Amino acid sequence: MKLALWWFYSTLLIVFITFGLFQALTIGQLTLGVLLNVALNLLCLVGVYGYVYEKPIFKRTLWIFLFWFRVISVVLSVLLLAVYPINVAQRSAEMLFNVVLIVPLLYALFRYGSINNPIWGVESQENFVAVLKRKLGSADDIETVMISNEPDGQLKTTLRISKSDSGYLIRIEKEVAGKTEAFSSELANIHQLARFLQHNTLARAADFS
Repeated sequence: MKLALWWFYSTLLIVFITFGLFQALTIGQLTLGVLLNVALNLLCLVGVYGYVYEKPIFKRTLWIFLFWFRVISVVLSVLLLAVYPINVAQRSAEMLFNVVLIVPLLYALFRYGSINNPIWGVESQENFVAVLKRKLGSADDIETVMISNEPDGQLKTTLRISKSDSGYLIRIEKEVAGKTEAFSSELANIHQLARFLQHNTLARAADFS
């Protein structure tokens, strides 16, 4: 369902981009600015594709730059519409249309370019997978202990990973200020295991080397 909605939105955006380009061509206002705006919108759609399909394209900083650029351009366009000499109904309709149409695009660009988006760590994840394969290839279980400083005191985190019939079982035990908490999870394959470790712990491949 989510994929279908993004496809619908992308198609709708392409239709409006094409219509705007055709209109500018028809009335003889096909300027460099119009062409640059079209190119920018198409590039943003590439970002939407990368977000939806979780594929790292170009650099993360590019998408964050485009996000802020589009935010500023939307604010400026709304301000221009607010002072443009047209009737209130038409002005309100154009403002609403511009904002509503661009919100999903801004959402996708922000989420895609976020430093917390795991796809930008795909190379280190592959390295993580390689290390885990090597370690678990020669042993049924592995363990590592990490020490870090927290506001409540020194945090000791113990990770125990073992093979199971359905994949891998990981147990995480955290001890700080004399209090211990633990939880476990079962992952179907080693790629899910590496992703889980990267998202839920401070563990790095070097901790298992």
